[in-house]
Amino acid sequence: MADIKNLKRRSELLRQIRSFFYTRHFFEVQTPILSRGTMIDEFIDPVQVQIEGIQGGLFLQTSPEFEMKRLLLRGCEAVFQMGPAIRAGESGRWHNPEFTILEWYRVGDDYWEGINFLAEFSRAFFPDREVQCMSYREAFQSRFHVDPHLVETRELQRLCKTSQLTVPEDLSLSDPVPWLQLLMAEVIEPSWGSGSAVIVYDWPASQSALAKTRTQVGRDNQPVDVAERFELYVDGIELANGYHELCDYREHRRRLEENNRRRIVAGKKELPIESRFLEDLSIDDLPNCCGTAFGVDRMIAILTGSPQLSDVIAFPLEDV
Repeated sequence: MADIKNLKRRSELLRQIRSFFYTRHFFEVQTPILSRGTMIDEFIDPVQVQIEGIQGGLFLQTSPEFEMKRLLLRGCEAVFQMGPAIRAGESGRWHNPEFTILEWYRVGDDYWEGINFLAEFSRAFFPDREVQCMSYREAFQSRFHVDPHLVETRELQRLCKTSQLTVPEDLSLSDPVPWLQLLMAEVIEPSWGSGSAVIVYDWPASQSALAKTRTQVGRDNQPVDVAERFELYVDGIELANGYHELCDYREHRRRLEENNRRRIVAGKKELPIESRFLEDLSIDDLPNCCGTAFGVDRMIAILTGSPQLSDVIAFPLEDV
């Protein structure tokens, strides 16, 4: 449980976050934490609850993303939200099943404007850390001297072995994604260390989530598809995940269906595709925009010098 000093510091930081967005002409919204639909992600598990009089149950939202995008479809142009999100199975030093998420969306922003806005936010709250931007390719080349967009899975397996990583037995040799994720989380991210602020952009298209993709030239002039996705790491800790948002209905639906297929292969529960957001998106495409999700509790922990989330949350899971 957080001490009173940390809770007071938390209160001040929440006020400063709101001020940051108000002075940049965003307005704050509150969307429901209960919904019939939910974000579908291979690695994020929602909690479903039963409420008397409602057939089929409702999901506690893992992110306000879908509902905030529905507001963009209704004409909102620059919105932010800060509040609770719930994810099953997320407990540990830097995780709590209930946590505070900050999300923002601004219509008209292109990819680089989204990255620059995140950098501006980072500088506002971590003024002693110079923001460094690097591509996903540069992150892997600087540490492992391989192109992550073209490297074979067996080479990734070798890199995990030489890095002395504990590798889950069920990792497939036909899919490079989990191997890339393991090397990123266990080797590259910790290497940035204290005092760093790094934005990694141009992720592999295989990790695009709901970001737009584009084709660029890779090694030996080979075409490579990359995701217009960007993440912020401070002191080697992931704080933010942003997208140049996917806009069209058909591709949204295809990506969600693919995520469900990946969940089934991983032995997880299939989640419902249908949602109010998809209904709205089938009528009008999402306007061009960038969106970012930010971990507020992690930021507060770093700024207060706390070694774990439970030190900045009034009542973490073990104390409720």
